[in-house]
Amino acid sequence: MVARDRNIKIVMLGPAACGKSVLVNLLADQADLARVPYRPTSALRILHCDVPGTVSETSLPRRLAVQLWDVGGKKENQHFWNACLYGADGLILVYDSDRSGQVKELQSLLYYFTQRPQSAILKSLPLSNVLSVVRYKTNSPSQLTTSLLPPEFAGKITEVHHSYEDDAAILKNHFTKFVNDISEIKL
Repeated sequence: MVARDRNIKIVMLGPAACGKSVLVNLLADQADLARVPYRPTSALRILHCDVPGTVSETSLPRRLAVQLWDVGGKKENQHFWNACLYGADGLILVYDSDRSGQVKELQSLLYYFTQRPQSAILKSLPLSNVLSVVRYKTNSPSQLTTSLLPPEFAGKITEVHHSYEDDAAILKNHFTKFVNDISEIKL
């Protein structure tokens, strides 16, 4: 018997043109859009997928139902990011290391979504529920090992460096672990 949990809401944020939609499609096993020309997400897409897991007390298999919120990264979309994060269980920040300015923008987002004052409506996410995904297009050894996170986040947020073309299976494994870790916190 495979148990199912309630939906786990994961919000994917990042600057425009960093590859969020391609990543969401990859994680949700949608059509391979890695070779499709860039087309910005107009506002929001929500995809559903199941992630394998186990119930830790019994080791029974279960399927974790995940909602992946692919939020457009253009400036005009950023005013509703808070609304998208309402009730989120996890946050994936995506940025492209080959695009100048995106690393600085990611760092600003990290501070905003993890260290802002608490409110009754929108709580800050724990750092364990934030995944940073660095996209690169070439297999440069420095891109695979150099952390782009500010020092106060290093070691507290999982940072995954990947190429869509070369590391799809590794990226899916990181995502599965991330979702399973969040589901354990929620129990």
